[in-house]
Amino acid sequence: HRVQRPLEIKTLMQGKISIHDLSPNSEAVHLLHAHCRLVKSVDDSGLLLEAMTLNPSATFIMRFNDPQLSVEQARKDGLTPAQAVERWWNAYRVKIQLNPHLKHPRCYLEGYNEPVWKKVNPLGGPDIDDIDGMRYYGQVEKLRVEFLAGLGYLSCIGNFSVGYPHIAQNDISWWLAFEPAIDAAIAHGGILGIHCYSWRDLVGDQSN
Repeated sequence: HRVQRPLEIKTLMQGKISIHDLSPNSEAVHLLHAHCRLVKSVDDSGLLLEAMTLNPSATFIMRFNDPQLSVEQARKDGLTPAQAVERWWNAYRVKIQLNPHLKHPRCYLEGYNEPVWKKVNPLGGPDIDDIDGMRYYGQVEKLRVEFLAGLGYLSCIGNFSVGYPHIAQNDISWWLAFEPAIDAAIAHGGILGIHCYSWRDLVGDQSN
């Protein structure tokens, strides 16, 4: 059998295919060696350390995840935006501080995951949009960005689920509600995370 030697790639891949790894696997390692542009890990900070060694020019995103912890619940519990940030930090502080590589200049920390803001429809039927929830989240993310920046970390804000919030040329009200977080991210070198998944294309697939 002829042995295939790995290519010596010194620049990032031209394509955008990257790693969003919920559990370590051999396929992810192949993408690391191919110098993919972005690596995102959930709960496995060791993967990012390996990725930073193999592919230091990539962008790295880290999320520590507790399914029981949500920003929607923080609001229901009556927490102020500052208290919601404190709850998030207390949940993950030890894990974050045990991994100094998360202060890598191209590493960004996500916060609460995929919030969706709905409220009971007073006329009955499906729940309706709750833009006040987005205003609350905009303040939470603003304060989280500023808090982490003070500790030497970068932030990935938003982390919205597929198709959310609304993106329309004639209605940017949701983004105006979230604007404080966007301004903070710009001021402190953060990025915006929007989750999109498609096996067709990002334009033709209406789920995006």
